[in-house]
Amino acid sequence: MLEKYITGTGQHVMVHTADKCAGHHCCIHNPSDNHMKGWPTHWRQDRGMMERLCEHAVGHPDFDDSRYHADDTSFSIHGCDGCCRYDTEIEGLPARWYEGAYAVSSNGEVWSYWRTKGPKHDNQCEIRKDLPPNKLTPRKNDKGYLRVQLTVAGRLQEEYVHRLCWIVWKGPIVGEMQVRHLDGNPDNNGIYNLSIGTQEENEADKTRRGTRLEGDDRPNSKPTEAKLKEAAGLWSSGFSLSEIVRKLGLPVCASALHYRLVRAGAKHVKRGK
Repeated sequence: MLEKYITGTGQHVMVHTADKCAGHHCCIHNPSDNHMKGWPTHWRQDRGMMERLCEHAVGHPDFDDSRYHADDTSFSIHGCDGCCRYDTEIEGLPARWYEGAYAVSSNGEVWSYWRTKGPKHDNQCEIRKDLPPNKLTPRKNDKGYLRVQLTVAGRLQEEYVHRLCWIVWKGPIVGEMQVRHLDGNPDNNGIYNLSIGTQEENEADKTRRGTRLEGDDRPNSKPTEAKLKEAAGLWSSGFSLSEIVRKLGLPVCASALHYRLVRAGAKHVKRGK
């Protein structure tokens, strides 16, 4: 049984149904998180293959379709501009090297090939690409963006995962340009979810998605006079500072609220006995 499928370039083709590829990655029904995932699909009737068109309108064999036809050595032959290139595969996904000791997968995961030699060698480190890499665990900053710590040229440095993924897969970030998350989720750092743009475009993305913080919702914004009076009333009634922050949804921590209510709070009611 076949079903109709419309490719990214508008072609109407008949393809297999979803049950035929259940449990496996498929360029039509269940694409993997590879670096070509967001590119438009295009059916090559002359070669019986699915291509993905890069930003330069060059057709590249789809990653998942290529794996399905892995026995056909001629399948991957095409006029390539380099966009589909990758250096290795990690857990079934393409990855590119970074600074010789690291690799970044197309889904935004960062892997390290550093290994410790052990006590006999004074715990010195070496790069071992003949061994499986270790996935780095990123940390979030106060805005929710993920960072990883890397050793580059003998020095430790922290990199934002979304910026690192863009540099590895797309190239340098020029000037004041910013890497944008298309779905607004800073946890989703796959290259297919990233785009480059200005700060104005980044803010426009937030407005379009309805995630732009304004007024009292902005981090580090000052509570309004009315909010402070309400907080003072709750504090004098016996509520703790942490409870007040949560109850009123104030954009400050408990210690900052204490400062405003006590040290700068001559206008407000002080806590009763």
